[in-house]
Amino acid sequence: MEIIQGDARIVKLPDDLKIDGVFTSPPYIGMIDYHEQHRYAYELLNLSRFDELEIGSASKGQSQKAIKEYLDSMIQVFNNINKNLIKGANIFIVVNDKYNIYEKIGEAVGFDLVDMLIRPVTMRTERNKKEFYESIIHFVKT
Repeated sequence: MEIIQGDARIVKLPDDLKIDGVFTSPPYIGMIDYHEQHRYAYELLNLSRFDELEIGSASKGQSQKAIKEYLDSMIQVFNNINKNLIKGANIFIVVNDKYNIYEKIGEAVGFDLVDMLIRPVTMRTERNKKEFYESIIHFVKT
């Protein structure tokens, strides 16, 4: 097993790495402090933390500026892995897309939208009563 730790926008993946599918759940804009939530993993795997590089961090909130920064960052992430994706690769993304930006991200990086499902999230650790939905987005690299 190999762990590649780095900023997903710019981390260098091996040139000979060919990826035929991706399943990911990227950060939700301004909702969770992911570094703190996953502190145990950093400690268990003895990995450095780079909180300041976190995309969509809770500390940045959900302002128009934060949304634009998130959109630009996620385009960079998918452009970075796009170099290693084979034509026809399936990309599945589970995310709270309440700002409807993932279709724009897909278009920007050359992914065709196959399907988008929206599902309610009923079992949440916060146990509050607010309605919460996630999108399951299926793209294919053209």
